[in-house]
Amino acid sequence: MLQTLQRVPRAAAQASKLAPVANVRLARSVSVTAWNPTRAYSRLTRQLGASSTAALYPNASRYGRLYSSKTYPPHTLITMPALSPTMTSGNIGSWQKQVGDEVTPGDVLVEIETDKAQMDFECQDEGFVAKIFIDSGSKDIAVNQAIAVLAERERKGRGSMVLIDS
Repeated sequence: MLQTLQRVPRAAAQASKLAPVANVRLARSVSVTAWNPTRAYSRLTRQLGASSTAALYPNASRYGRLYSSKTYPPHTLITMPALSPTMTSGNIGSWQKQVGDEVTPGDVLVEIETDKAQMDFECQDEGFVAKIFIDSGSKDIAVNQAIAVLAERERKGRGSMVLIDS
């Protein structure tokens, strides 16, 4: 079902040229609808059959689900901190914690190198390191760029600590 975004009065529709052909008679109001490619693809599949639809529209599958329904545990995104007022980027020295390790407030998470000094970045929250985006030894990481994810609880089982695909 297409979703109606707004209703436009007839006079406004004529003024905005929603009816470009002179012989088209407008209704009292015109509905402007949003295109929903997923819905259109499923309607074609029902009408033509899956194999016919795939043959007619080979790129239709790319309009499928563009979102993830997977639920992630509560988590915190760790970003590159500005360790001085003039710092715009830094280097990752070495990670003191690895994926799956538990951290508590005050634990050193990573060593960060600036142009002037090398400092330990202490974690402010407790949880588990779920994902590390930037490897040890990486250079010129912009301030506020995501470097890791900290989850509130450890996940066990298949694909346990994978929160975000990089």
